[in-house]
Parts: sequence; structure tokens; C-alpha cells
Amino acid sequence: MQNSTPPAIGQILRNLRKSHKIPLAVLAKDTGVSEATLSRIENGQTAAPRPRRPCSIALPPC
Repeated sequence: MQNSTPPAIGQILRNLRKSHKIPLAVLAKDTGVSEATLSRIENGQTAAPRPRRPCSIALPPC
């Protein structure tokens, strides 16, 4: 039996962003989350974001 861990939220975010060809700067502008913060999330250099932040990244603004 193989033990695998789910990918980290940052890895998922990066894979989705790149698969949709969205530059980090565009995602930052559209979500209101700074490029630096998004980069740290993608690279696993920051603690898991609060629920509000992933929601702002995942959902388009109203």
C-alpha cells in the first residue's frame, strides 16, 4: 500500500494558475492578494492562509 499526502494548497494554486496561463500579477490584482503573498503561498513559505484568502482567490469578485 502506498502512502501519499495530498498536495499543499500552494502547489494546487500554482498548478491551476499556470494551467490557465494566469500571470501572478494578474491573479494578485484580481484577488486583492499581493504578488508577494501569493508567491509565498505557492512556494510553501507561509502558513496556511485563513479561509478568507483562498476564497478571494477562488471566487471572482461580485
